[in-house]
Amino acid sequence: MKNNQMPYYFDYHAHAPIDPRVKDAMMRAFDNVDANPHSTHIHGTHAYDGVERARAQIAQLLGAKPSEVVLTSGATEANNLAFAGMADHFDAQGRNQLLVSSIEHASVSEAAGSLKKRGFEVVMVPPEPDGRITAETFASRISPRTGLVSVGWANHEIGTVQDISAISKLARSHGALVHSDLAQAAGKVAVDAKLLDLASVSAHKMHGPVGIGALFVTRRLRAKMKPHLIGGGQEGGLRSGTVSAPMATGFGTACELSSAEFVDEAERVSSLRDKLLHRLSSIPDSSVNGFSVMRSTSSLFMHRPGLHRWPRWLPIFGTVS
Repeated sequence: MKNNQMPYYFDYHAHAPIDPRVKDAMMRAFDNVDANPHSTHIHGTHAYDGVERARAQIAQLLGAKPSEVVLTSGATEANNLAFAGMADHFDAQGRNQLLVSSIEHASVSEAAGSLKKRGFEVVMVPPEPDGRITAETFASRISPRTGLVSVGWANHEIGTVQDISAISKLARSHGALVHSDLAQAAGKVAVDAKLLDLASVSAHKMHGPVGIGALFVTRRLRAKMKPHLIGGGQEGGLRSGTVSAPMATGFGTACELSSAEFVDEAERVSSLRDKLLHRLSSIPDSSVNGFSVMRSTSSLFMHRPGLHRWPRWLPIFGTVS
């Protein structure tokens, strides 16, 4: 490896580099729809059409309706809006208990935790040793006071894919809403918004641009949700602020590409992951964390006893082919 060559990039859970086709679509949008989509003149109308086209592409990936997609700055903002925006509704119902997976991204756990000062009880639900959080584990903690059950569809570190169908069925049978962070799932595994009431998505985790994401919220909940940012009343009044048409175009294009290609891409990436695992398994005492069956195809989390930080030179200076 030459001294001026960057090491190979493996950190796709943190950021999936932008797809050249997404970048091209954004550059065309900067030329063609570089206007305020909330303006009523012809330039604004073109920009608005671009944003709405992107909203439809995002909805298609999630199995949702375009009217259920609220554009945000990313999944972190979407998660904050989900918890803070529904807090008054939960209070009014007398449902001030939240059940949250204990292995969630900080944007979920901190957003939930912030409601403690309002008197909410936040119950952290632990996983099995392989990272699964079962419906039975939730069942032992759910109560008539539970307003929300939150668990990521695919874990952001070890990649375990949860049984959202069973968890959703349990939560809804007790009158609770279901929230899921889809940052590591959308575009990588099949997701179905019909199992959820609230969900967050991030563009840059699926080869889109950094700085845009979305909250999925069912139509019946929109009127019950309080806005997190106030101002011009954009995004149906739930998230004020000018939406960037080029950014939305990039997000929508990434979703459209994921919808069309994720089956083939999952097969390709899982093959590379398994080859990498085969090579790394030669390291003495190394083992895989997480569930080996229900796991995101792009995830490989390994550990070795006594090693608290994986050496920076491993595996990024090797190739998998």
